[in-house]
Amino acid sequence: MNNTKLRRQFDEWAAPLRSAPPPPFETIRRRARLRLGRFGAAAASAAAVIALAAVLAVTSLGGTASPSAAWGAGPYPAPPGMQYVYVSFSLGPTAQIRNAATGAVLATLRPTAQTTTFGVAAASATDRLFLVAENPANGTVTFAAIRLLAAANGGTPSVRMAPVPHVVLPAGTQVTDLVVNQAENRFALESQAPGGKLSLSVYNLLNGSLIGRWPAGSLQLTQPLAFLPNGNLAVVWAVNAPTSSQSHVQEGTTQVNRSPSVSASPSVSNSPAGSPSAAPRLELVNRIVNPAIPFLPGSSLVADSQPDTALHRRIGTLSADGSMSISAAQASNPATQVTSGGSVGIQGGGKATITEYSSATGEAVYVVPIGAASDITGAHYCGVLWASADGRDLLTQCGTKQEEVVDGKVTAVRLAWIFPTSAVQSVSPFAW
Repeated sequence: MNNTKLRRQFDEWAAPLRSAPPPPFETIRRRARLRLGRFGAAAASAAAVIALAAVLAVTSLGGTASPSAAWGAGPYPAPPGMQYVYVSFSLGPTAQIRNAATGAVLATLRPTAQTTTFGVAAASATDRLFLVAENPANGTVTFAAIRLLAAANGGTPSVRMAPVPHVVLPAGTQVTDLVVNQAENRFALESQAPGGKLSLSVYNLLNGSLIGRWPAGSLQLTQPLAFLPNGNLAVVWAVNAPTSSQSHVQEGTTQVNRSPSVSASPSVSNSPAGSPSAAPRLELVNRIVNPAIPFLPGSSLVADSQPDTALHRRIGTLSADGSMSISAAQASNPATQVTSGGSVGIQGGGKATITEYSSATGEAVYVVPIGAASDITGAHYCGVLWASADGRDLLTQCGTKQEEVVDGKVTAVRLAWIFPTSAVQSVSPFAW
């Protein structure tokens, strides 16, 4: 096609435009303003992306970022590098791994057998391993490890779930507490036999071999268990206190290091002091088990453990580094009742509080109200959702109220979900 033919073709195409009346001047000016606004928004977006990239670069290099940047760029606050949560509530025979920063479901999980449901769960300190008990239809208890495998390009991890080999608890056994060590090669559990007898067991997570099992006998094992950074297992049991003891402490439901549990206290009572029907008071004994040494069959938990002299009056659940002990309780009720199953009986009003104790001194470092006392037994979870390794940074929920607590200072937050409480005692609805 030569130039003349091109010119004629263009004239034919442009004829409708030439014949159409031009728009009013105000319309042209309004369109120009809108176009300028779009250019400005695009420039602002580009600037925001550059700023975010700079913040992420500083964070990845170990620099100091602003408090908001430390929680990542997702729509919801989530601890940096610790945003994955195991959730099993309201899901029937399935569970999920979720991204707390975005609210997205990373994987939907089904038990290894069709007639199996999920039970109590625990999370490792690395946020890359979740351990769950499974309840087959035959009444036994098995376990599965859920591992988050890092993507080659640093993107979204993949999820792999596999049974823990050879670990099968007898039919009718109830797992009341479950913890994983920091090295992710050991796990410990407290269990209750159908006849009500308690025992403590430690397993090799990689091959399922039994490291040690101790029937509690007359010892009244209490929750929670805690693995210390050196690999030792902190155990607590209750003994009868002298009748002259007049101490009162608070008891409540708490979750620290991303695993819900029932807190322990130096003295537990089923009735207020001075009551004619007061039950014998119980004092807690802190002991240390070293799973690295072999245990002879038939040895006792007393003989195979040592006094825990480093943890003075341990109350509640330990932080990952063992420096803090964190407990949830009702603030105005120093004589909260504790049932035989470890649940809390509410007496009167008051507030639900989180108290952080120094493991070295036993002194209360922070006492933080997190909600109404009525929420402790409500439809939603009340306690600590997540705690940093030193326990100084917490995410809490009580009822529908969610907060971040840093060194005792409270900031209201909105997480991706409102976590419900468990309808079945000792079955964790989530692990974080």
